[in-house]
Amino acid sequence: MLSFQGCFLILMHLSVVLKGSRAQQAVMYPLTPAYADLHQQLTFMCKISVRNDWRSTSFHDETNNGGAPSVGLFFNATNGSCNISSVSFSKYNASCDSTKGEYNLTILDVDVKYHDAFIRCKAQYGVGNSNDVFAYGNSTIYVRVHLTEILLSNTTITSDVTRETSIECKVTSRPAASITLIKVNSEGTVQDISSSSTETVTSSITGEIVTSILNFRFTANDNGGLIYCHADNLISTINSSFVTLRIYYPPSDDPTIQQTPNRPIISGEKVVLTCSVSGGFPLPVLSWNCSGNNTNNTSGKTAFYTILFMALKQDNGKTCTCSAAHPVAEYRPQMHITLNVYFPPDKLPVLMQIPEGPVYTSSSVLLVCSVNGGNPVATLTWNCTGVIKINSSETTAISSIEIPVTNLNHGMACYCLASHIIDTYKHTAHHLLDVIFPPDVYPTVRQATPGPIDTGTAVTLICSVPGGNPLATLTWDCQGITSNTSTETEAVLEIEFTVDKNYNGRICSCSATHPIVTYRPTSQISLVVYFSPSEPNLVLKPEMPWFVGNITEIECVSEPGNPESIFEWTSDNMAVDVNMSALIIGPLTKYNNGKVIICTVQNDYTKRRGLILKSNVVHINVEYFPEISIDTLPLFVNEGDNVSITCNAFGNPVPIVTWFQQDQNITERQINQSILYLFDVGRLLNEELYTCKAFATSTTYGSLVAENTTELIVFYPPVITNFQVLNGPTVSENEDVTFRCEAESNPLSNITWLFLNDQTKLKEENSVYTSTYTITNSNCFHTGTYQCQAANNRNGVISAYAKDVSLNVMCSPRLDTRYQSLPKIVAVEENGDLELSAHIIAYPLPVIRWIFTNEVNSTSVLVGNSYVSNLHITDFKQSEFGEYTLYSFNEHGNLFVKVNVVPKGKPMPPSKVIVVCKSTSVAMFWNSEFDGGARQTFMVKYWRTLDGTTISSALVENLTEQTVIKELLPDSNYSFIVQATNKHGTSNSTIETCKTDAKGK
Repeated sequence: MLSFQGCFLILMHLSVVLKGSRAQQAVMYPLTPAYADLHQQLTFMCKISVRNDWRSTSFHDETNNGGAPSVGLFFNATNGSCNISSVSFSKYNASCDSTKGEYNLTILDVDVKYHDAFIRCKAQYGVGNSNDVFAYGNSTIYVRVHLTEILLSNTTITSDVTRETSIECKVTSRPAASITLIKVNSEGTVQDISSSSTETVTSSITGEIVTSILNFRFTANDNGGLIYCHADNLISTINSSFVTLRIYYPPSDDPTIQQTPNRPIISGEKVVLTCSVSGGFPLPVLSWNCSGNNTNNTSGKTAFYTILFMALKQDNGKTCTCSAAHPVAEYRPQMHITLNVYFPPDKLPVLMQIPEGPVYTSSSVLLVCSVNGGNPVATLTWNCTGVIKINSSETTAISSIEIPVTNLNHGMACYCLASHIIDTYKHTAHHLLDVIFPPDVYPTVRQATPGPIDTGTAVTLICSVPGGNPLATLTWDCQGITSNTSTETEAVLEIEFTVDKNYNGRICSCSATHPIVTYRPTSQISLVVYFSPSEPNLVLKPEMPWFVGNITEIECVSEPGNPESIFEWTSDNMAVDVNMSALIIGPLTKYNNGKVIICTVQNDYTKRRGLILKSNVVHINVEYFPEISIDTLPLFVNEGDNVSITCNAFGNPVPIVTWFQQDQNITERQINQSILYLFDVGRLLNEELYTCKAFATSTTYGSLVAENTTELIVFYPPVITNFQVLNGPTVSENEDVTFRCEAESNPLSNITWLFLNDQTKLKEENSVYTSTYTITNSNCFHTGTYQCQAANNRNGVISAYAKDVSLNVMCSPRLDTRYQSLPKIVAVEENGDLELSAHIIAYPLPVIRWIFTNEVNSTSVLVGNSYVSNLHITDFKQSEFGEYTLYSFNEHGNLFVKVNVVPKGKPMPPSKVIVVCKSTSVAMFWNSEFDGGARQTFMVKYWRTLDGTTISSALVENLTEQTVIKELLPDSNYSFIVQATNKHGTSNSTIETCKTDAKGK
């Protein structure tokens, strides 16, 4: 369904077409592509413009003889309704609503031939002649074909894991289907293997034929699994039949050999070697190359082959091999095992230090532990931390540890433990370390007060380093007053000095020395000194005067301070958003002429010190070609009239102005303005050109010349050539606004001014080519659309022309007096609804709010040039009674309107009661006050003041605020009150008295 906005845009487009030309437009729904399922119905709606001269609408089906004859005709009946004819109801259904411009045709059975065929509609407006207007709409059908069958090339698959197998799937549908090949392995895991397939698509009348060919190498997990094809074309899905997989595969691992006992063998022990391998389809065949008692058996999915023999001393180093064979030829592994016999060493471990004697920190010491004999050799371990290296041979176990020496190693004992697989052999050796060490860390440097330093202030730097034996010695390379504040465990040296801007970026270094000559570190600190930039000076590139259109540069020259300088530019006291030392101006315009440029430089230092660094002042001098304006372009006159044409020129330098006709100077040269007078204009001057030229001389850019030409037109129908608000389309309130309208015609036009918002005729001028209309002291109500109409009579042929212009008067918000004003009091039932509406005029767009104790939700909408603000509160509570304020504002002012919301009750007493007595009658007048929130009626009660016992009443009809009471006694005193009554009660006015006139007066 079309959105409201979409429908509105279409109707607007149709309206423009109908008004602007003979061409029409129709829209066919659904739009191309029109989707339809095979053998289903499809309805098309032809949406056209609703016009009184609609004649007929026809539908054309491309499948019916190429769409030449119509398959459905709707025509305008004599009673203005829509009639249907020429429809084959065996193939189509039809309906229409000419009042909405909607004509519907339903295809009862969409078959394959409709795919990519069009359905077209044609609307005819007129009476059936050559002046008829036509509109066309078109939509192309897309026939969707659901999936019904999928073909699979294989019924069973037998293969192995070393070669690929080919499978083909084929399916027909529209749109083209996507084929997915799905594999389900023996464990039930589902996998999409389509990435290994290739697809081809061919088109036919029955749909898109998609063929997918899979070349795939299966894995062991696929044995006993399934494979099938799945097709999806977004509107339907289908699965193929399942294919069973029989896949040969070898074991995933080589055979393993298990020795029993699983340890070094003592000579004379029995040894059992078991070769086994798991997995594969089928299981592999195993064999041994060693002699012994053989046992070959299989358990479940594992093949076993065992050999038993007695290990002798000469078997040490002997290798036995187990071989495996399988139908997959690539699987032919061989596994080997070598026999060993163990003996313990017959020596104790020996430990030595390299180099000998005390060691220094930051160096390293090597301890070497060794023991001879044993098979295998002994295992050596350390209790110390370091880099351990094993350099054992077949007959000797050697282990060394390299220890980086630190102060923590002083007095440390290192042990070497020698052990053997025969656990009766365990012996140790140990060694003590003697260490001299420097501090563990480099010196640290810092400022006593962190952060940047202002020039002219003192700074204290502190250098410190803990530890070492003895403490490190510290020195500074900067000049200043030093003080040593070291403790027993930390060396500390301070230095103090005063900085200036030359210290910025200077590096001060603290050096540490120690008896350990390798300890010579240096730490640095970089000083950050803040200081002011220099006072700026403006440099022009190039020098003035400049010329309009050029791009120029003003450089603000200032020696930089620290931190980085911030450049601020002002033009005529207005900030320019450019933080750069160079201000690029251009392309220059005439409006740059006379502007004042100033540059201000500052940084954090100047801001904190309150320093203001301003440049010299530059007054921009931009020269530009004269700009010419002629008061009448072109000039409309009657034959024989005397006219004048004024040419005004402005520029820099000041221009000289003169008029030319056919390259001949016809006026004297004048400054800024030249007036051309034409007397007794004749028809031969029709379309004659007059050129105003302005000349100026620049000292830098030479002669500057501009010209403008006006044309003299005689006797033409009206054409408004210029219609504008001379002040501009937006003016300030109370400003005089002048409209100007110029029309070309022969004879001259009668110009009429209209205010279109209320169709008010403002002014009429006859036989003029230019007309102005001035609004004195403009206000909000003058905002709207103004029209200038020009008309003339050329020998009995009346011609007219009109043009519109909009005016916006800037004003503060105010209530629109053209609508009912807000009441001062409003009565509401408790738990009832409050509805308040206010019409506000303002420009520009005002902000409108309702305020009680806080802002209350409301809505505002623009109707014409008035903003309607609606306040709606449901289920009104007792706490919500009180004074509500309508607050509206824009940049020109504020509006406050207060409304007192009270509970419904009896009306307020009538006020300002006036009684006028005659001899036998009295006329009464009063003002009605707030009705209490319910319909009120009025009744007048009166009595003769003399007795006061008989009170009479007079009901006032039609809720008027006046009445006449008759049949009174002449020359008598009467008292009167006016009662206001509603369903909640009655209120009385004050008593008024009057004496009737004597009879005959």
